Amino acid sequence: MRGPALALLLLPGAAAAQGVVPDPDVALPPGVDCLVPDGADEVRLCAQAAWAEAEAERDQALRIALTNAQAFDEGRAEDGALTLEAALALSGEAWFAHRDAECAAEAIVGRAAGAEALALYGCLERLTRRRVEDLALFGAVE
Repeated sequence: MRGPALALLLLPGAAAAQGVVPDPDVALPPGVDCLVPDGADEVRLCAQAAWAEAEAERDQALRIALTNAQAFDEGRAEDGALTLEAALALSGEAWFAHRDAECAAEAIVGRAAGAEALALYGCLERLTRRRVEDLALFGAVE
């Protein structure tokens, strides 16, 4: 899933202009070994695949967190009070905006070193894995 700030990368002169458009749904071609990538293209593909894996883990952690939040909120919700489920939705929106802006900035720095895609995907993976850890806190809420 793309966050709203990822659109920053689609501005002229940004990552997309350099051929870097984040897509977590790209599969590795047959024969690519991410333990020993062969060349810059395979390094980029492997970084993208690592992000895709982190996205799948985030999706799963979010489903568990939301299910637990709904159960937690049942019988606890007060009229007009923020529920845990709503708070998780709000935090998710804010997280996407932060992640995407941070990774856009890192991609710009990476561009100067000729490693824009690697910087972008590395950032997306790193911050997405952190979100998985954060969401895990809600996996045990009762």
